Amino acid sequence: MWVFDLTFLMGLALAVYVLLTPARRRWMAVLGGLALASPGLRWLTTVFGFPIRLQLSAWVVAILQTLGADATVSGNLIRLNGVDFAIDPACMGLQMTGLSMLAGLFLVVHLENRTRMQLSFGWLVLVAVGTVALLILTNLLRILTLVVFRIAPEDPLHDLVGLACLSLYLLVPLTWGLQRLYSRVGKPLPAHSGRVWVRLAAVYGVLVLAGFGVIQRSQPVTPVAVDVPSGYVSRQLDHGFTQYSKTGSLVYVKPVRTAYSAEHSPLVCWKGSGYVFGAVAEKVIDGHRIYVGSLQRGRERLYTAWWFTNGVQQTIGQFDFRWRMLRGEPAFALVNVTVARPADLAKTVREWY
Repeated sequence: MWVFDLTFLMGLALAVYVLLTPARRRWMAVLGGLALASPGLRWLTTVFGFPIRLQLSAWVVAILQTLGADATVSGNLIRLNGVDFAIDPACMGLQMTGLSMLAGLFLVVHLENRTRMQLSFGWLVLVAVGTVALLILTNLLRILTLVVFRIAPEDPLHDLVGLACLSLYLLVPLTWGLQRLYSRVGKPLPAHSGRVWVRLAAVYGVLVLAGFGVIQRSQPVTPVAVDVPSGYVSRQLDHGFTQYSKTGSLVYVKPVRTAYSAEHSPLVCWKGSGYVFGAVAEKVIDGHRIYVGSLQRGRERLYTAWWFTNGVQQTIGQFDFRWRMLRGEPAFALVNVTVARPADLAKTVREWY
């Protein structure tokens, strides 16, 4: 897709720029580390992208309500003056995270080449933190603009607004701040810098990535005991997943391998099956919080809900169930209930909760 292609092209351009300039001694190891760490970055996006999107939606509505607008939020669905606006899972806001970080890295490398000065590791960490803060602000203002002016995802202005916000609220202040930072706290580049750093960064990057993958895959899948209502037919799937089905209902129980493994989110799995998510929201059924959403593929429409359970505790919080697993509590599984009729969703959830 377009934003993905733009991010790829910018990453390629940055690699070429670094290779053709003196910065390659210091920064090629960093670029290599980012390439090696890309699975981890995808993990972070998979795990925390959805909660972040819900929080941004809530903040946008809070701002609109402060300004006196008639606005409400239900999950990723914002209603302004009676008009609904869904924050799409594939929205440009989350996709431009990589683009923003690449832009920040390009500015740092360019200023280092131009000034022959460098920032200490501590300052570079602060620059990364500042870039993330600006990115959150940029996404917040972008969503606010799209909602206020009712710019739908299929409108060409949707991507243009995203790029305009990226330039105005992230690139401009980042460029201004970095120029002053280099002039005030930058230190001259030492001669022959980077050789030891290159080797250490490459070795550490490979070891960390390999260790993360090996440890995660070496852990056995722990089955989670769930009470199966009568009438369901079970089927074992790969990765320790179990499918339960009966007429009008389909349930997946997907164990989470470790506290740091990415779960197989319905937001990803159903999309891979050709479905498009509509509104997604938190809902309370009998005192239990769950996520609910609608799915559509052509004329077919389904209704789905999901949560995490270890047979004792139920939650929808990513930090909650992962922290419990780290503390030694039984492993959790994702339970995803899907029905053909909206009236059956609450009933089916109660059966499985």
